[in-house]
Amino acid sequence: QWRIRGPWMDKVKGMFNPSYIFAAFVRIIYSLMILPASEYNRSNIRKYMQSPTILQRIMTVLHIISHLDCNAGAKCLRVLSVAMTPDPDQPLGDAGHLQPLDVCSNYLEQLSRRVV
Repeated sequence: QWRIRGPWMDKVKGMFNPSYIFAAFVRIIYSLMILPASEYNRSNIRKYMQSPTILQRIMTVLHIISHLDCNAGAKCLRVLSVAMTPDPDQPLGDAGHLQPLDVCSNYLEQLSRRVV
């Protein structure tokens, strides 16, 4: 899983590398958070990304795909860092903000075990 692959896993069968699809999804989410059509859209996408269910599904996909292809792991972490940044009006002691951070830190821990 440490090998970087191109977009095609099997050109004969037409199998596309799922890392590229995931990277496209992450780029779309990032653009919706950085340059939204309205502040309402930005807050909705941030709430979506902070949902423990969505985070767990994203982490499951990250374990299946190669995180090096398309820099999918780095792109996902960048999106999560934007999504997890608290709003200025959000109280710092909000316990609902801790569970998504825990899911992200577990992913980083598992990723660092692969390197060491």
